[in-house]
Amino acid sequence: MAQEKKEFIGLNVDYKNYLSKHDVVFQTPNYEGFEGLTIGNGDIGGMVWCTKSGIEIQINKSDLYDKPNKESHTTLRAAAKLKLDFGIPNTEWLYLNDFEARMSMYDATSSFKSTTPFSDTDIKTWVDANSNAWVIDCNLKTMGELQSGTSMTVALERWGSRAFGGWYGGYNKDASLGLGKSKVNTQNGDIYITEHLDGLDFVVACRVVGINSSPKIKNSKLAVIETGTSNDINAKIIVSVVTSNESENLLEDAIKILDSKEKETIEKAKVAHDAWWQSFWERSFVSIPDDYIENIYYYRRYLTASASRANFPIVFNGGLWTWNHDLRQWVTPHHWNTQQQYWGVAVQNDCDLMLPYINTYFRTMPLAEAYAKERGVENALLWSEAHDFFGNMPYKYRDDMINHFTAASQIAGIFWEYYQFTGDKKFLEEKCYPFIKKAAQFYVGYLKWDDKKQEYYSFPTMPYEHSQNQLKNSSSDRYMIEALLDWCVESANMLKVDKSKVKEWKNILNHLWSPPVLDIPDRGKVFGTAFTQEGNPYPSLENYGVGSYHFDAHTTQVFPANILGLDDKDTEYFKIAENVSIRQPASKNAITPGSIVSARLGLGEFALEKMTNSIRRMQHFPQGLFYNIDHWYQLSKYADSISTAEVTTQRDYLYDKRTHYSKETAGSSGLPAAPFVQPGMEALSIVSTTVSEMLIQSHEGKIRVFPAIPENWEGAFVLRSRGAFIVSSVINKSKEVSFVGIESLKGNQCKLQNPWNSPSLEILNLKTSENEKYKLSKDGVISFETNKNGKYMITKKGIPFSKEKTFTGKQNNGPKYFGEAILGSKRDF
Repeated sequence: MAQEKKEFIGLNVDYKNYLSKHDVVFQTPNYEGFEGLTIGNGDIGGMVWCTKSGIEIQINKSDLYDKPNKESHTTLRAAAKLKLDFGIPNTEWLYLNDFEARMSMYDATSSFKSTTPFSDTDIKTWVDANSNAWVIDCNLKTMGELQSGTSMTVALERWGSRAFGGWYGGYNKDASLGLGKSKVNTQNGDIYITEHLDGLDFVVACRVVGINSSPKIKNSKLAVIETGTSNDINAKIIVSVVTSNESENLLEDAIKILDSKEKETIEKAKVAHDAWWQSFWERSFVSIPDDYIENIYYYRRYLTASASRANFPIVFNGGLWTWNHDLRQWVTPHHWNTQQQYWGVAVQNDCDLMLPYINTYFRTMPLAEAYAKERGVENALLWSEAHDFFGNMPYKYRDDMINHFTAASQIAGIFWEYYQFTGDKKFLEEKCYPFIKKAAQFYVGYLKWDDKKQEYYSFPTMPYEHSQNQLKNSSSDRYMIEALLDWCVESANMLKVDKSKVKEWKNILNHLWSPPVLDIPDRGKVFGTAFTQEGNPYPSLENYGVGSYHFDAHTTQVFPANILGLDDKDTEYFKIAENVSIRQPASKNAITPGSIVSARLGLGEFALEKMTNSIRRMQHFPQGLFYNIDHWYQLSKYADSISTAEVTTQRDYLYDKRTHYSKETAGSSGLPAAPFVQPGMEALSIVSTTVSEMLIQSHEGKIRVFPAIPENWEGAFVLRSRGAFIVSSVINKSKEVSFVGIESLKGNQCKLQNPWNSPSLEILNLKTSENEKYKLSKDGVISFETNKNGKYMITKKGIPFSKEKTFTGKQNNGPKYFGEAILGSKRDF
């Protein structure tokens, strides 16, 4: 097993102790499913929460998709529920002397400990990083009046359910939909479920080891394993899931997983599991002065590794972290929401976790080509905003989506980002370039020429999910076209192909329309989102700001197109983007990358303010999960009587059972809110990506360290940049950068924006102990050649570098607070 302390260029990190300060700790039992601790291995994952006599787990898996039925489109279903019951109130509030539930991100393990007059309980659970085995390690000792002992029951069940994909907007009242055909059975002491959905079969198998036990079928949907009575229960439960996507021998392979864990011994499997997670954390490092935001940053990394190591992307509407059977609001993935799970993943040095997204869209290219052809362009790619991960597009002609075309280009941006950060030329040639070329071809075929203005134009078009679909020259189109064609030109030149296409692309780039600009009294100049057919900026001056921040279409050129940045600081467009960013309403956070835009513009204080707004309003769940709708405070019974309702009553729907959806708040049905509680993955990703963008940027052909640090912040990082460099650096509260460390993975030329107000620099080659030659341009860019796997230390000349102390931490043992948000829970017994 690798050492726990990792040394990077210029700094040391004691990961085990550093990550322990971000443990999420509940000091009172988390009885609600949506309060569950989140664990996973990249394919299997789920929530774990308390009952009054044990724990409950919903087991989910990334590929459990069935085909559309009368209720919903293609839906990601749950695998099963497992309930561990000791037959005594070992976690019931009334009898607790002590309790702690802990989610440790360092080893991806959750634990539950309780002390009552009847028992001491210690449960640990984890999903093996190296196989699809879920392990629960159970230890309970009875005492007092229960000296004679108790028994343990492990229940495995699958009932299926409606998905409620229409959610509060309408639902099918036929409760028989979505139930599946699950049946339970036993084999040699194991219990298992077989499920036959439409287009998918799977098996969930369960075994108890270390204690005498016997299986029993309660009914066709529920089986249990029961132990004998003992005052000292020490047992391990192993659960496996195998699908027809992976195997033709489902039960046999599910049992093999159980056999392998038992034969290998669970203790050895845990050592290998811990080693995988340790290696994962050692890829990168972030230290910022705000402990809570840093906690959120690491939690996002943890969730991505827990859910994005298999064949499908993380779904935005809950990921693997759903708790209520098959309930899955919205059901059909939306491109804008889905891509947000992969923003900022490359800079965290987690490029491999992007591959489920990339590979899914690569294999669904044929359906995207068919849709582009349907819309009049051959040999091109086009996805509608709403589509599933098999390429089906159920809402492609819906009025608010029909003429929105940026999905393919922004998907292409993830492909391009993977190449930029890895430098993988084979990937560029075989996947990236074919993809971005066909995505560009749609625009090449769709754009029209205005002979009078001598420019190309797009009509009809529309901003994201908008009521007006007959607009002209949307801003989101404008800047995604520019970005996409730039990528194509660069790729074609590197690969030495398509000279005629390069000429065509450059011609389009030279003749694109200028963005709409409005000059609003008392606000200044801002970008619009499109033009009307008559050529007027849209929205009008009177309507600007009415719902228009929903997707930040006004600042697409800043992000995710990456066209406008700090190099443009003195330009009019930069100042307009800055004006838009500064004036973003505090209440618009859910799926709007406003904080990322602020960081890209160097507005560190505003980036921090927007992250603060997001956490206070959107982090609804105490384990760290966020929600993805801004206006849920409207469900509160007190929304009309509290002046700060949009912040202080955001979470009322979770715990006030009186809250119901209404026509006023959600346009529909009067259903109670509680059963529909579900996290959304977007806001969490936006906060995490913002942190990275505050520390390092590399989208303008060079590396910038600490480009958007708020006043009085200090920080340190080890992150990845474009050009395949691992970059490390430290800054103090006076904004003095100690050094910049560069590890060159591909041997590319390194360009770094000089972080010092001095031309006198030293670049030390750490392998040869010699100083490297460099060039310093007039605009302060340091350029030097690197060797593959070379390591370099850049410092200000004359100031000797003293290695930073080891970054470490002290284990967190209680809840953390951030305004109205909380991580964990305080003791209330």
